Amino acid sequence: GARPVSSQVRNRFIKPKGIQFEPKYEDQFKKLYFYSSDCFGNFQRDGELSVNYLISVENNICLRDHRVFGEYLLPTDAYIELIYTACRTYFSIEQICLTDINIVNPLLGSSNREIHLRIVFSKHDDGLRFVIKSSLSSNHENEKVHMQGLVSKNHACEMTARLMTNTGSALANEVKRDSLKNLQKDVSVGDFYSSLQKL
Repeated sequence: GARPVSSQVRNRFIKPKGIQFEPKYEDQFKKLYFYSSDCFGNFQRDGELSVNYLISVENNICLRDHRVFGEYLLPTDAYIELIYTACRTYFSIEQICLTDINIVNPLLGSSNREIHLRIVFSKHDDGLRFVIKSSLSSNHENEKVHMQGLVSKNHACEMTARLMTNTGSALANEVKRDSLKNLQKDVSVGDFYSSLQKL
C-alpha cells in the first residue's frame, strides 16, 4: 500500500497562511513612484518592518502640487499609494484591502526642509497593521503619526478572477460592485484638518 507522507514533506506543499515577506528587486517595482529600497527590520523573525522615505517639497510632486490654506499638504491618495507600493514591493500581495483607516495628523511640508517618513508594518492576524509616521530627524525623534489602519488580501478580487473563469463576467461584475461598497467603511478623519483651518 501507499506509505504515509511525513508532516515535513506535506508542509512543503502547503501555502503559508497570511501575508508573507517577499521583497522584489525587479525594475518594474523600482519604477513605481513611491518605491523605496530603504527598509529596516526582520519581518520573518520579529513580525515588524519599517519602509523609509526622505521626502520634501522639492523632490515629491504630491506634496509640492497640493496646497491647502497656503500650506503644502501630502494628500490622502498619496498615503494610499505609499502603502500600496510598499506592500507590492515587500510582501506577497498584489491587490490590497484597507480597513479601519484612521487619519490622525496632516503632513505639512515647507521649502528646503526634508521629512523622514516611514511606514511601519506589523503582523496582524492574517494581514498587516500599518502606521505612517514622520520626523524632521533621521533618528525618528518626536515622530508624528499621520495614518494607521489594517491591510488584508483583497479576496473579492481573487473571487472575481475565479468567477470570470467559471461563470462569465456578468456575475463577476456584480461581485465587484458589492465589494466596492465595502471599501467605504471604517474611515475616520478625526480632526485631521482642524490645525489647517486655524491658519
